[in-house]
Amino acid sequence: MSNRFAIVPECVFDELDAGNITARDVAVFAALALHADAGTGVCYPGMEALSNRTGIADVRTIYRATKALTAAKLICKIGGGFRDRATVFRIATKNGKPSQERVTPETPFSEERVTSHAERVTSHAGKGVTRDTPTDQEQTKEQKQRPAYKYADADMKFAKAMFEQIRRVAPREKSPKFEAWANELRLLRERDGRDPKEIKTVFNWANADDFWCTNIRSPSKLREKYSALHAKMIAAQPATPRPQEITQPQRRQRRAPA
Repeated sequence: MSNRFAIVPECVFDELDAGNITARDVAVFAALALHADAGTGVCYPGMEALSNRTGIADVRTIYRATKALTAAKLICKIGGGFRDRATVFRIATKNGKPSQERVTPETPFSEERVTSHAERVTSHAGKGVTRDTPTDQEQTKEQKQRPAYKYADADMKFAKAMFEQIRRVAPREKSPKFEAWANELRLLRERDGRDPKEIKTVFNWANADDFWCTNIRSPSKLREKYSALHAKMIAAQPATPRPQEITQPQRRQRRAPA
């Protein structure tokens, strides 16, 4: 059996009598006091240690107790509490309630050594990595964010020609990203299976139409409305006249001798 003991100051029992904290909260305070420095009141036992000392299995219950003790100004958080680092508390001692002055414990929270920012910068500099040099992770993220455009020269040429025609209808139209336009035209050819000559014909018709000229102002919109545009273009074309049928009497007349 250990000979360690915890000192619970009178102010804790004053808060208990006032109904600001519960007996459960006092038990958590006593567990914190067991790990605290006698002079400064600083401790960082971690939730698992507090659970073992108090017999409270639910960590959320311990967390609520620390919140109640903080509200009663019997403890205060002064550091830690991020990633796998234990929260650093300063608790009330016989000298009074704690202050919120932040401290850095001399003992590390775990066996893992914590490197400072200066040490990381020095380490990176030794490897040829400067502040302006993107890391592998940043480069991979940038590559994922950058879309991969693929297109043929003919796609780019038609994209620029499209924009010139659109500019005649909408003179204030801003210059687009032609790589994206050319890529969309490629998709219209390869993925949608449209004929390049037909694509130009459909766009020219839409650009000349009073309604569609203001609505089809990009390859993506052309691709979206392509089927409807093609159907309307075909319907707008004049019907091809059929050859006149020759009746039976007319055939007899043609066969009759002059």
